[in-house]
Amino acid sequence: QLSRTADGRACIVVSDEGAGFDPETLRAWDGTAGGFGLFGLRERLELLGGQFEVSSSPGRGTSVTISGPPRH
Repeated sequence: QLSRTADGRACIVVSDEGAGFDPETLRAWDGTAGGFGLFGLRERLELLGGQFEVSSSPGRGTSVTISGPPRH
């Protein structure tokens, strides 16, 4: 789903009804084990003023919300 927030940010939501995972694992990972994946995306968005949110639990699917930085 692609939309625009009230303050003009682009917002993308990707969700599924798959296996899911424990999002605390993602929050605790610091990226030192190699690869960048979701950690790199989250870090870059935050540096630009954007947001990255993951909602998931084992057996219940996953929803990832990405909001771009505010318009200048």
